[in-house]
Amino acid sequence: MNDRFRFAQMQLGDDFVPAKEVLQSKTGIDKWILSRLADCVETCTTGFKTYDFPAVTTAIYNFWLYELCDVYLETVKPVSSACGTCFATA
Repeated sequence: MNDRFRFAQMQLGDDFVPAKEVLQSKTGIDKWILSRLADCVETCTTGFKTYDFPAVTTAIYNFWLYELCDVYLETVKPVSSACGTCFATA
């Protein structure tokens, strides 16, 4: 987990603020991770409302480990490495 934070911080920098036009132009992988995040948020909202805390923690854990770290970050690593400061200038 700490490695993922360091990777993002290294790519984004300490003072990163995404530009509005970047948020509007998403790639396929960006759309996919946002859809997975939306599903996680929906599961967590339902879990909190019904006091199903194991479902909440499982959804967060699965999103973080299997979708964000295992798929999304591994997919964008080569892209960020190839263009050096893509995240910082995007």
